[in-house]
Amino acid sequence: MKLIFPEFEPFCTKLIFYRIPKNASTSIYEHLGNSNVIKAHEKQISDKADQRIYKNIFQTSHSKPNELKSFGLFDTSDYFSFVVVRNPWDRMVSMYNFFLINKELFEKTYDMKKQDFLSFCNLIKDRKDDKFFIASDKQVDWLDSDNPPNQIIRFESLQEDFSEMIKEINLIGINPELPHKNKTEHKHYSSYYDPETIQIISDVFEEDIDTFKYTFLREEIQEKKTNKGSLKI
Repeated sequence: MKLIFPEFEPFCTKLIFYRIPKNASTSIYEHLGNSNVIKAHEKQISDKADQRIYKNIFQTSHSKPNELKSFGLFDTSDYFSFVVVRNPWDRMVSMYNFFLINKELFEKTYDMKKQDFLSFCNLIKDRKDDKFFIASDKQVDWLDSDNPPNQIIRFESLQEDFSEMIKEINLIGINPELPHKNKTEHKHYSSYYDPETIQIISDVFEEDIDTFKYTFLREEIQEKKTNKGSLKI
């Protein structure tokens, strides 16, 4: 008698989520929990990370692939990995609002005296080559690795792309739908900019813009493409 076994469906229990600051990384990081190998090694990563980069403001779980590899805690090539990218002009508005929420800490750490958006953009420009200023790091830096992320998800279609990815890799125990919480309330990113600040961000993040094919969009254009999920960004 010939036995017929059901078709085996491959599944995944662990993966790596590389966190780029201000790209909904907190929502995803919390949602994945210890299914994310970085979260499972959070304490060891914090102990090994160069604190001059993070300055007790950013979490060390924002470490880049080559940083993590150098720690020797796990082999990144053993796991499926992904990253979220975002329009740089939009991302810097989110970063700016993060600065305002933590302004006393940033004033002390980065000598940021003025709180206006132009001053913030100039700070990003002035510190763009400072390896200890993670706020001005390019997103492509999280792709520059011997073992880069297997998948790139766009913030602009986050819910849809995340859900599709989780289903495709059959990640056990994780809801494909991200939680809706802690929406950051601010105007559309284009309202923050003038020609000078548009150009500053364009120059600093030129490689991101070229690599991920982003453009500066005014609100009336962006409204048609807005992702309605409200997430920790």
